[in-house]
Amino acid sequence: MNENTQNVENTPNTENVPAAPEPEKEKTSILRTILIVLGIGVLGLIFFSFISDDTEPVEENENIPSEPIEVVDPEEIEDYLKEIAEYLEYLKDAYDDEQYEEAVKWAEELKATLEEAADDIDGYRIMEEAKIEIEEATNLIDEADDDIDDSEDDGYYTDDAEDYLRDAEYLLEEAEEAFEDGYYEDAKNLALEAQEEARDAIDEIDDLEEEQDDEEDENEEKVNESSNEINQATNDLNAATEAVNDGRAAGLDVTIPEGHLTNAQNSLNQANQSHGYGDYESAINSAEVSQAASEAAMTTLQEAPENPSVTPTEEGPSITI
Repeated sequence: MNENTQNVENTPNTENVPAAPEPEKEKTSILRTILIVLGIGVLGLIFFSFISDDTEPVEENENIPSEPIEVVDPEEIEDYLKEIAEYLEYLKDAYDDEQYEEAVKWAEELKATLEEAADDIDGYRIMEEAKIEIEEATNLIDEADDDIDDSEDDGYYTDDAEDYLRDAEYLLEEAEEAFEDGYYEDAKNLALEAQEEARDAIDEIDDLEEEQDDEEDENEEKVNESSNEINQATNDLNAATEAVNDGRAAGLDVTIPEGHLTNAQNSLNQANQSHGYGDYESAINSAEVSQAASEAAMTTLQEAPENPSVTPTEEGPSITI
């Protein structure tokens, strides 16, 4: 083995040995990691309070009452934000000075403050939601109460609507009491139930008015139909009476047609009386009976024999309407 070969063998292989990390790059990487974690924590804790209502709520056990919530003043939330900014600045300064234990301490303080702020902001949100729902329930109850008063004045039967209203008022009182005691979740749920009962009362009144409108429309149709049938019966009776008088004058035996005329007149009188009483269905039936009797008078007149006791030129007693 020659000397050159021996030198190569004694030379250490540095190709696979990792280079020593550069202090500045390592420091930057750690800081970036801490800031990313804190940033995610801030976003998660702060914006958790503003999750959309589209998220399906978790069903709660109705037998377990919710806990009362202590809501802080909005100014205290502002204090939280200032405190968070200060802790974040302390964390950054400690890290820049390579005081890592100090930086960890401030990171933990920052995390705890963020959690407290998130809880308080969420409590404030729940309180505001309960307040809004109670106000909506109050407005709906007032609307239902006014609708019921108006319907009573118009003569509607409002007992069912009043039952809904009483339930709504009771639930609203419970919601307001829960709100005063700090049970904002319960207050919100009770207010929503009160709204539902109030809407049922309003819907009940709307249905009554709609039914009344339908009855009025149907009644108007019956009035018109009754009037038309009575007019038709009157015209038919007048025409049949004139024909029977002419037949009598012509020397026909009109005894049977005259009997039908009498029935037609009696039915027409009954139709007019029923129409006056507002019994339009009976009026229509009586008018149709009168029309049929007048038609029978005309039919039997065509089949009437001659009356031997009356000369064709002699006029007998006539029926006038």
